[in-house]
Amino acid sequence: MCAQYDIIEHLLKNMGDLELILFIAGHLTTPTLSSNDNRPVNGSEVNLHCDDHNQNVTSYTFYRNQQDACSQKHVNCTGSYLIFQPIMEGDAGSYTCTIQNPISSNSSNAVDLSVSVRVSQVKIQSNTSSMLWVGRDSVSLQCSALGTDVQFSWNLNGEKLPSNPRYSLQQNDSVLIIHPVDRSDIGSFTCTASNWLNTMTSDSLKLNLGLPVSEVKIQSNTSSSVILWAGIDSVSLSCSADGSALHFSWNLNGVPLPSDSRYQYNQDNSIIIISPLDKKENGTFTCTATNVLNSETSSDLNLNLAWHPDGDIQCSANGAGETVNLFCSWPGGLPPANINLAFQSQNLTGRDQVMHSVSLSTITSNDELFCHGAQGGQEKTCALPLKRPVAEGFTNHSSIPVKIGEKATMTVTLSGSAVGINSRVLTPKILPATFAWYHYKPEPIQLSEENIVSTELSSTLTLNSVTANENGTYECRARNLLGTTSFFFILDVPEEKVVSKGLGAGEIAGIVIGVLAGLAIIGIIIFFILKSKKKKAKAQNFGINSAENPIGIPEYAVINKKNGGMAETSLTNNPQDDKDDVKYAVIKFQNQEQTKPPNSEPEVEYSTVKNASRK
Repeated sequence: MCAQYDIIEHLLKNMGDLELILFIAGHLTTPTLSSNDNRPVNGSEVNLHCDDHNQNVTSYTFYRNQQDACSQKHVNCTGSYLIFQPIMEGDAGSYTCTIQNPISSNSSNAVDLSVSVRVSQVKIQSNTSSMLWVGRDSVSLQCSALGTDVQFSWNLNGEKLPSNPRYSLQQNDSVLIIHPVDRSDIGSFTCTASNWLNTMTSDSLKLNLGLPVSEVKIQSNTSSSVILWAGIDSVSLSCSADGSALHFSWNLNGVPLPSDSRYQYNQDNSIIIISPLDKKENGTFTCTATNVLNSETSSDLNLNLAWHPDGDIQCSANGAGETVNLFCSWPGGLPPANINLAFQSQNLTGRDQVMHSVSLSTITSNDELFCHGAQGGQEKTCALPLKRPVAEGFTNHSSIPVKIGEKATMTVTLSGSAVGINSRVLTPKILPATFAWYHYKPEPIQLSEENIVSTELSSTLTLNSVTANENGTYECRARNLLGTTSFFFILDVPEEKVVSKGLGAGEIAGIVIGVLAGLAIIGIIIFFILKSKKKKAKAQNFGINSAENPIGIPEYAVINKKNGGMAETSLTNNPQDDKDDVKYAVIKFQNQEQTKPPNSEPEVEYSTVKNASRK
């Protein structure tokens, strides 16, 4: 059409000259369409030429896929040329051109124009971001890119993906399926996209592989040569392992660690801080790492733990017949404490406990057991005086006034004092004792344990509601392996005055019966008195002289033997045993061997009992 308009314009311009041009049109033959670039590249300038073979053509029309091809802004159609400024990927298609004159038209052959695009925007993606457990899970990797005629290839750690039955390529090699994943898949996957124009590689992608547990190790923050003191020092233990999604647990001597406020863990339990240490941590620590695939336990770790003995060093003694066993003990420490026992001229050493046996007869009232212990920079001492029970400050026969119905309490508390060369020990130990209580009526009667509370060093007698019958003297006998000591109390219970209210008939009858019974008893007493006098007279015939002896004044009888001999008594302190205050009589017969005193009950000391005066 453009050529037709040009001819008409030419005719009009020359009409004034009266010039006449005669245009003769014939039937048009098929034109030829061609491109100046057989492999056009996106972004380059390309033109198509419609060759009419020098025919009289009035117009040229270009088509792409049978649609007007000249409507795009970047397409310029001028005469027999179609020019792309520039050509784009979307310009690809089947092109034709049509020529026309007033009497005919004809179309060219079709030219298929393909536009090549350079490779760009190469990306690799996984179908999951979750952890892929080795030997169990699968994954699909997809490579995408812009460009024409793109081909794909895969690399692992910069090397061409090896041949492996676990690897499967699909969709023109743009998809890689790994089934199942393996430890060998650790590393960086990349994909490369290429065409005849260029090649481009994606960023790397690492699979989130879940690996089994291996190489579990346990470690302390202190050297094995460093001594850690229980109750003072702290320690940090760490557990490490290869593997994925690990969880850590701790054992001591094969048993899981219990819940304890001294144990502090980090988020995944891989670190435990023990503050402070306890002696129960003296054992074998192990840690175990676990995930969904497996678990593995570390080798053993033992702390170089030490602790001081519990409490203070102890001085003690016990008896077995005539043998006294002396002990110095300070056990429970690690390493064991060094112990020194000193008694009389003996010095013995050992670990934890030292024992020394001596004869009871060799112990004097000034002897003292002295113990010294040393461990871990600590030193402890104790002393044990070896003597009978003592209660310093106690006053014998002290009066305790109490009314009928009131509560009475009598207590003996033993005490000790340092003696000898080791008196530097401020608080000496005391030999343990056993206690027994007696009530004099007037003879001593041992009381039941019902109202008695005793320890090794004290005893208390409690009378909750005193009666008149409980008036009088009480004795507490404290006995240890060296002897017995008696402690006396006088319980003063005043009699209550009874106000007469007159006698009833029943009371009068009771008095009469009582009087009659009393008369009968008096008769019986007279009978026995007369009988006793007869025996006395008979005794005199055998030469036995009776002795008058008021209460509290000891006298001893002179005994005449029937065959004419004579015996006398004398007081002895029993020199064979100076630990008791009990006195015995020795009877001597003239011209005969001396009579030996009876064996004494060991180490019992009695005091004179005096009746409290009544007001």
